[in-house]
Amino acid sequence: MDKIQKIKELLELGVAKKKIAKSFNVSPNTINRWILKNGLVEDVKYLCLCGESEPSSFTHGRLSECCKCRSLRQNKLHNKYKEQAVEYKGGKCQKCGYDKCLASLDFHHIDSNEKDPEWKKMRSRAFESIKHELDKCLLVCRNCHGEIHDEIFKEKRLKLEAAREEGRRKKEKESKNFCKCGKTIKKGKKVCCDCYSHKKKIIWPTKEELQKLLWEMPTIKIAKQLGVSDVAISKCAKKYGISKPPRGYWTNKNNHSLSGNS
Repeated sequence: MDKIQKIKELLELGVAKKKIAKSFNVSPNTINRWILKNGLVEDVKYLCLCGESEPSSFTHGRLSECCKCRSLRQNKLHNKYKEQAVEYKGGKCQKCGYDKCLASLDFHHIDSNEKDPEWKKMRSRAFESIKHELDKCLLVCRNCHGEIHDEIFKEKRLKLEAAREEGRRKKEKESKNFCKCGKTIKKGKKVCCDCYSHKKKIIWPTKEELQKLLWEMPTIKIAKQLGVSDVAISKCAKKYGISKPPRGYWTNKNNHSLSGNS
């Protein structure tokens, strides 16, 4: 507060801002910012060399240069630095030789991993300070620059699609069952339709043969001989209209044979 109070007293005495800035070892713009921030002077005059005096057209703390003039000055400085950089890289596109418009020439990093993270801010720096970064670049026109990035994008897209396809196949392989021939089969199945159709066909006995077998041996033994289940034998007998031995028939018969032998 002592600093602000002293500036206020000097302003009331009519001391010029340049002298006040010199006494505080700062720039006149800094003094202007302090004055505006602390409300030391209510009537501040804004006036640019172009004649602009509207306060809304000036940035905070800049009373003698409007936003448009400041932007124009910075653009001229940036173009000067770019001209030096373009001349250093040969002055034309290194792919097609284009050299008509400075704004249509770009710098492309050969290896994006070596690109400085602060590259976008380097356009406002002097040429000597960015020379080491320019050595990593190619000077190309906008068309060639777009083609280069399009090729890079296509390579990345192909790699991504290949990785996705490999992941999809791996997931399918893990989630699906496979037959001995390599074909996918539904969950719970043991063989595919093709392999099942090529299996050895069952030669079913005739009605008379089946009736004879049913009264000669148990259903389980007949099923084992034919390579089917006992349920399949029962269905076949029902289809032919053959009567099967009653429940417990073979047990009683075995018991009688054992008692007769004894």
